[in-house]
Amino acid sequence: SPDQMFPDRNVFQNLSRQNRQKKYLVGVSGGLDSMVLLQSLHDAGFRKLVICHFDHGLRPSVKEQSLVEAVGRRMELPVEFGMAQTRLHAKIEGLSIEAAARDLRYRFFEACAKHHRCPRIFLAHHADDQIETILLNIFRGSGVSGLAGMRHESTIGKLTVLRPFLPLTREQITDVAKNLRIRFVEDPTNASPAHTRNRIRHQLIPVIRDVVGPSYRPALLRLAEIASFEDDFVTSQVPEITETLSTSTLRSLPPALRRRLVMSWLRTHGVHEPGLSEVKSVLSLLDGPTAKINLPQNVHARRRAGIIFLEC
Repeated sequence: SPDQMFPDRNVFQNLSRQNRQKKYLVGVSGGLDSMVLLQSLHDAGFRKLVICHFDHGLRPSVKEQSLVEAVGRRMELPVEFGMAQTRLHAKIEGLSIEAAARDLRYRFFEACAKHHRCPRIFLAHHADDQIETILLNIFRGSGVSGLAGMRHESTIGKLTVLRPFLPLTREQITDVAKNLRIRFVEDPTNASPAHTRNRIRHQLIPVIRDVVGPSYRPALLRLAEIASFEDDFVTSQVPEITETLSTSTLRSLPPALRRRLVMSWLRTHGVHEPGLSEVKSVLSLLDGPTAKINLPQNVHARRRAGIIFLEC
């Protein structure tokens, strides 16, 4: 039965919540995780899948593209290919390579969603990705939402992102690949120390494992679960996001909700990955002498007559 194909019961439960008759996008790089996800979805009865493969232009990727194309033909599924020059985008926008790659990848996914009129996408993030994300967010000085890590279901732009593999470890996914004889292409950049996430994976986590023991993994995943519940509660208390911000409304809110409102407002209006510094800049308009502050990508926030608004 389909529930026996997954090494963790929660994965089957995550998938069983989805309507197998609907169309879904699925992000497939050609690597281990995404190839196992694609095969698992197909075996579980998801037939209206659109495979989305994106080449970041960071290295030769002919093998991945050929594999994804071949699997798409075998499964009789449409395949969308996209490509962009990540390094150039990073330079123009002043982003890290990792942030630029993510930005371009999600733009591609959104374009696929629009073309296929399908706002839902499956991605293959798993428990080890989650732990790396939590650690990254801790060292960025993140708030509760960062400690919650990735969600099983979240909204990014106009996309609903589904991550059924979050309960699975990398070892479990590797076992599935071996048992089902799933072909994949190993990404050589996964071992490169150039990327912060890779250094966390290959240098920091082994030290944590040596110091704390194997309990570090369930402990961090438990932290994410607790933080996600608390984050949901705080989010539920935030006033509705509107086109502008009222200074009187902001002053009336406790600091936690005030910051959360500004963060949500910036995200809603397209400010790229706003952080605490951007939020503090906007809040400085409440009482400071300055009536205008600069934000990323040539966006400005301005205060006039008790109202804060954005302009380009």
